[in-house]
Amino acid sequence: MHQGPHALLALAIGLVRLLGAPYLIGWLTALRTAQMRRLLGVGSETQRLRERVGSLESSRTGLVDAVDTERLRIERDLHDG
Repeated sequence: MHQGPHALLALAIGLVRLLGAPYLIGWLTALRTAQMRRLLGVGSETQRLRERVGSLESSRTGLVDAVDTERLRIERDLHDG
């Protein structure tokens, strides 16, 4: 009967591992996902939105300049007859 306390200890350790494994796996998966996002250059949503806004601003600036140039050309043509 010397094995009784050892068996109970092994049972307790096994139960703790069994019940804790899903939490450990979830935590490791989240950690690995964050690492892969960093390595692949997948930035945060805010960063992507900032880049998109910058792109739209430069596009708008180019369009406004083109429209102004065309307006001045039309005004000049109307003035010259």
